[in-house]
Amino acid sequence: MRDTKQTASPADAGVVYDMEPRSGAASDVDLADLTGIVLRGWRLVLCGLLVGALAAYAVSFMVPASYKATARILIDNSLTRILYSNKVGDEPTLDLAATSSQIYVITSESVLLSVVRSQNLVADEDFDFAPGTQAKGVLQAATEAVKEWLGIGTPANVPATQVAKERQVLDELFTRLDVVRADVPNVIDVTFASRDPEKAASIANAVAEAYLASVLDNKSNSSRISNKLMQERLTELKQRAADAERSVQEYKLTHNLLTGAREPLSSDQIRTLNNHLTEARVATANAKARLERAENAHLEAERNGVVEDNSIILRLREQYLDYSTRVTEIEGRVGKDHLAVAKMRKRMEDLRNAIVDEQKRITERLATEFELAKARQEQLAVALTSAAGEEGSNSQAHARMRELESSAETLRNLHNAILQRYSEAAKQDDASTSAQEARIITKARPPLRKDSSKKRLVLMGGCLALGLLLGIGGAIARDFPFGVFRTADQVVKATGLYSAVLPSVESRDPGRPVNDHVLNAPYSRFAEALRNIWALISAANRQNGSKIIGVVSSVAKEGKTTVACNLASLLSVTTKSRVLLIDGDAHRRSLTERMTPDAKKGLLEALKDPEHLGTYVTKIQRSGLHVLPCVLTDRIPNAAEVLGSGEMERLLEVAYNEYDLVVIEIAPIVSVIDVKMLERFIDRFILVVEWGKTSRRLVNEALAEAPAIRDRILCVVLNKVSPNALKSIEYYRGKRYGAYYQD
Repeated sequence: MRDTKQTASPADAGVVYDMEPRSGAASDVDLADLTGIVLRGWRLVLCGLLVGALAAYAVSFMVPASYKATARILIDNSLTRILYSNKVGDEPTLDLAATSSQIYVITSESVLLSVVRSQNLVADEDFDFAPGTQAKGVLQAATEAVKEWLGIGTPANVPATQVAKERQVLDELFTRLDVVRADVPNVIDVTFASRDPEKAASIANAVAEAYLASVLDNKSNSSRISNKLMQERLTELKQRAADAERSVQEYKLTHNLLTGAREPLSSDQIRTLNNHLTEARVATANAKARLERAENAHLEAERNGVVEDNSIILRLREQYLDYSTRVTEIEGRVGKDHLAVAKMRKRMEDLRNAIVDEQKRITERLATEFELAKARQEQLAVALTSAAGEEGSNSQAHARMRELESSAETLRNLHNAILQRYSEAAKQDDASTSAQEARIITKARPPLRKDSSKKRLVLMGGCLALGLLLGIGGAIARDFPFGVFRTADQVVKATGLYSAVLPSVESRDPGRPVNDHVLNAPYSRFAEALRNIWALISAANRQNGSKIIGVVSSVAKEGKTTVACNLASLLSVTTKSRVLLIDGDAHRRSLTERMTPDAKKGLLEALKDPEHLGTYVTKIQRSGLHVLPCVLTDRIPNAAEVLGSGEMERLLEVAYNEYDLVVIEIAPIVSVIDVKMLERFIDRFILVVEWGKTSRRLVNEALAEAPAIRDRILCVVLNKVSPNALKSIEYYRGKRYGAYYQD
């Protein structure tokens, strides 16, 4: 086989890099690097400082001392339960979950909105959000201005409608309102905070009363809806019962069926014949199965010598295998044309014919048994049909009559049961409507003392410092290479290998899958980066005829499938070359699922018949790419041995001669040993590393585990780079750098 150990450096493409990795440069980050990271993330620092300043401003004006008033509500459904169950129990009147659900009801929009309107809080100066009139209004105006500048808010000149004002007041009311469960499960405290003690008590009582009104209204609506549904159900059942009775009478008159008439009985003869017929069918099915199995074995014997195992055939087969072994040994010594070899082959042919004849005899015997079983089944079927014919019509008529009578009786019983329930429910609803499940046990009173205030100065300084630290921390966390790769320069320093950068791509349209992104966006940076890799492949091909390219990663889910699919599609379309894409990852088979999900055969079948590689290849119409999938229902334990076998070597030799370029996706280096078994057949490798995820230590470990491929790596692909982070990292290139790209 051709030599795949020759070295091709990135200098082949006109770019020279230091190929010796520096041990300290990969992990040391100096002050200049940190300064550059902070400068690139100045927007985050500024936003953090702004957030801290806004928080400090809010603390200074929004945390004044205020009054808090509390109204207490008791939730008790014991009276309603007694009305429905007609008994008094000693179990709890309400559990913890039911009380917690009522807390959400009290703070719901329907209850609070009624308070806003009943108390006319929109006109209350304490809820006035006009900029400049209240401290909070100034803060809100500043917040909206910052959001608009960042492009995440609504324009400031939107007119304030009545609905918008109510929404603002509702949000403020919810912020100041505190609804909690008291010490006992069925008591809820409603607390409201305000600068005015009278207003605090008034609004707390208004919320409690609005909740009680909501409970009564919901009970009334529920009773009305349930009664209406039950009335409609009764009307429907009454009509259906009448229709069923009428159908019974009409059927009796039509078929002349009188009350008390004798019903047909099944005879013992019919039951016996039916049992015999069932046994005959089973016997026929078994005979047919044996015959089909024998016929298939006979056909297989004529083609491949595979036969059913019995004593005669096993003996003939042992003789055949013995001759086959001896022929192989003699051919190795004297050649195929020797007279002894010819005689032994003639004897092997006689044995083969004897095996086929024996199989044919077995098949003929089973065919006779099947015909006899089939004839017996037909005779029993005729006898059963004749015996059951006389009573069939009468049995069907009586069965249908019983079915109609049963249906009518069921509808009558159902109608009576629902009618009784409706009468009882009407009486209970009248009594339970007046039963109050919730009531105010303590009204809110104006408090005499203010609630304790915060130390605003400490909070303001803390908010400002925290905002600044968050901004700096966010900028550093976004770009700092915490043991991972974020720039191509870091990859070069750590590995000494040329690095290409691929932006992250996502498929938002099902009709435009991510594996065809290079065709959907041919002018994107993603496509241009792949063209750069194409230049490296072309240089290596011109230098030493490198045509088989392996795409590999350190671990799974780094995007090697996406890189392999798009690279192969680009080369197939752009160069008009014959390109073969092979799914060599027998563990995941992601490439097969994406490119050829309907394939029935592929790599494993091609390994057995490499000379007919084209019959196992699927052609992608859009790109003209040829794909050799890996069709498996589950993983195979000997995947590495299969990929490193001589059959794989022969298959790649055929692909090398028939195609201009072969791209093969290989399982991850660290996870399995497939690449170590397959590397001797591959000319060049492309190592895919996920940006910001795969650690440097893991990449170096992968290269150390497979040292034979290091010198044959064309480039390291830094994959899934965030486009926004890429703009920040490459800020020094300016806006004109990306003028040629079009996503």
